[in-house]
Amino acid sequence: GKVPGAGNELVATITTAQGVLTCTLDERAPQTVANFIGLATGQLEWIENDQQKQSRFYDGLTFHRAVTDFIIQTGNPTGKANAGPGWRIARETGANELYLQAGAMGMIEEGEASHGSQFFITAKPDKNLGKNYSGFGLCKPAELVKTISRAEKKANDPKAPAAPLVIESIKIERRNPPPPEVEVQAPADGDVQPAGDVQPAGDAQSAGEVQPTGGAEPAPPTKAD
Repeated sequence: GKVPGAGNELVATITTAQGVLTCTLDERAPQTVANFIGLATGQLEWIENDQQKQSRFYDGLTFHRAVTDFIIQTGNPTGKANAGPGWRIARETGANELYLQAGAMGMIEEGEASHGSQFFITAKPDKNLGKNYSGFGLCKPAELVKTISRAEKKANDPKAPAAPLVIESIKIERRNPPPPEVEVQAPADGDVQPAGDVQPAGDAQSAGEVQPTGGAEPAPPTKAD
């Protein structure tokens, strides 16, 4: 389908009451990205209660599942267990290194395939998610994902938000990536070289955050809700 804008990156802007997530979609998972864009833009027809519908699928839905400091999950159009657009899609693993960073987008699994619409965004790195879940994008700021994951929960369900965490809209566009931070930021001192070296430290830090992915963390999402 057609996407507005021009550039090398596909970007999904997810607007929530808590703030805006800017998510770069990864075309190393081409079918997953195409499916997500088709639903988000309303270019794909989908089925609800045996009737065909065509609308911006995710607008107005909620993050119906939020596991504190782990994931937030959306894409359920009716609230019924496992609800979706009426199809599944094949798993793709080409972009699964995304799980080495917080803010990774992944499809919920359904059997040996991916769910048709339900996806999650991670609040922390967890490379183990790459075993079962198709990664397809990276959202920033990851801190906002963590904030949403910490929303107050229902007394009888520690994974169900007490109040709806509404997605106001998801908009898709093509744009060029911003220039590297190193070029944008001027050195603090003319002679001080470390300013140039400081930037890669940001990447090294996020790589370091991969380490906490021990088995002691909450179990990954295993099914669509």
